[in-house]
Amino acid sequence: MLFRFDTDTTAGGRGFRKQEVQTAYAVVYANSDLTQPLDTFRQALPGTRPSPSGQILTIYPMPPNSLQLYLGKVVGGQTPWPGYRIVVPASQRTFEVRNTELEFKERNDRCDGVYLKQIRFTLNGQLLELPPVHECVVLSK
Repeated sequence: MLFRFDTDTTAGGRGFRKQEVQTAYAVVYANSDLTQPLDTFRQALPGTRPSPSGQILTIYPMPPNSLQLYLGKVVGGQTPWPGYRIVVPASQRTFEVRNTELEFKERNDRCDGVYLKQIRFTLNGQLLELPPVHECVVLSK
């Protein structure tokens, strides 16, 4: 899943400044109710290797201020984190992602196996259903 911070900071814009984005972190939960925190991920410094689990929070400069959350291994169509919060303390904003679900479909070609068909989750209470390759979900103030 790929999120991007809105960067429109003009008078009518609801974007984040670079300094605000740099304070962002993610809290992952064992449940969709966001009551059982498992871990907190902050942006790694350049050159930092991912944790042994391969999980890391990275904010990329291209597209500007995009935020990518690696969800780890998928087990039975579910991500290991059914819910998480993206927190931007410098702007006092929180984004709640719940009921993360990945839909897979059997391949009917010589490769066999399965492929990711659709991504579903709620963002601050709004259900989003996205194809596996999709535009960034934009986070605004």
